[in-house]
Amino acid sequence: MTKKIGKALGFELALTSYVARHSFATILVRSGAPLKLASQTLGHQSITTTEKYFAGFDLAAQAQYIKALTNF
Repeated sequence: MTKKIGKALGFELALTSYVARHSFATILVRSGAPLKLASQTLGHQSITTTEKYFAGFDLAAQAQYIKALTNF
């Protein structure tokens, strides 16, 4: 069902429950919500699981932060 919705909306990426879940958590964290809240809403038993979920994610943003740290 989600793939049909994604296709109807013109998404290039196949819309799956995993994509929707990941997008939800990413938007939540990027909007400033604590990682613990994302962990709870995703139903993770441990914050470590959520940390692993986001580990290495968004390398472009990480590069910007590193650049800002060395741009003095």
